[in-house]
Amino acid sequence: DKMDFILSRGIKLHGILESLDFNNPNLEELDLDENDKTIINNVLSNDIFKNIKNGKSFHEHEFYFIKDDIEYHGIIDLLIEYDDRFAIIDYKLYNTDKEEYKRQLEVYQKYLSLISDKKIEMYLLSLVKAELKEVVLWI
Repeated sequence: DKMDFILSRGIKLHGILESLDFNNPNLEELDLDENDKTIINNVLSNDIFKNIKNGKSFHEHEFYFIKDDIEYHGIIDLLIEYDDRFAIIDYKLYNTDKEEYKRQLEVYQKYLSLISDKKIEMYLLSLVKAELKEVVLWI
């Protein structure tokens, strides 16, 4: 059914980005059809990936913490640490406008603010549209 196809497509694209070396993205080595290759190339054309070599990238960065007696757990799709800031990139297949995505990023922001004083930039990345949307939250 259509929903299963969309879900499996999102998982596939997410997996490609999870295993990709952003400093040297060689898509020819991956088993991709032309459509997937186009989507990934469009995603990589975003400005945020142009300077990624200046930072340290963490794919699927998992964390746990407790704050105010509440236990938090999450996995950040892509965390880039620069000298002066962090950039969080959360992959979404298409839509980046859901309210729960902001709550998800808020947890990521809380986690990073507990371990560092660096500025935190947060982005939702629509894979299909290759659009990067910055999300600013005040916690």
